[in-house]
This record gives sequence, structure tokens and C-alpha cells, in this order.
Amino acid sequence: MEAFKLIFDDLFDVAHQDALIKSAKEDREFLLLQRQKGRPGCMGGVDMNFVRAVERREKRRSDEMARLSQSQHMGEMQVCLRFIENLFFCERLMIF
Repeated sequence: MEAFKLIFDDLFDVAHQDALIKSAKEDREFLLLQRQKGRPGCMGGVDMNFVRAVERREKRRSDEMARLSQSQHMGEMQVCLRFIENLFFCERLMIF
């Protein structure tokens, strides 16, 4: 059983016998890496669905922060406007 575990990674070479001759440079490099001990080559690409989901989530967060900032700014402006209106109201009361 231990002997099988030691050679298990070397059992599966599913490439065509002429693959190294007929394939592109990048494919040949990948196949050669796959034939090394421990198979350091990796064929997995970027999960584009996950990338798009992360981008959408970040955009929603960014938009929400912009809305919060805008509403906070508008709230501060409303406070200032009320203060100015109160000043004018008080000045009118003093004039008459």
C-alpha cells in the first residue's frame, strides 16, 4: 500500500504521446511540469464568476458609501440652512 501511495502521483499522464511535439510552447511547459514529481503545474484559471461577484459587491459598497456621504453632506447643509434661517428670523424680530 505504501508503495502505491508513493507512485500514485506518477500514474496519470493522459497527454497524447505526440503532445510535446505538436502543442504550443505554453502547453509543452505545462505538460512537462505535470510529469515532474509532485506535479507543480496548475491548469486552473481565474473563476470569472467569482471575480464579477466580488466586483459587483465592491461597487455596491462604494455606491452605498457615496450615498451615505452625500446624505451626510446634505444633512450638514440642511443644519446650516436652518441656522441661517433662524438668524434671519431673529434679525427680523429685532428690527421691528
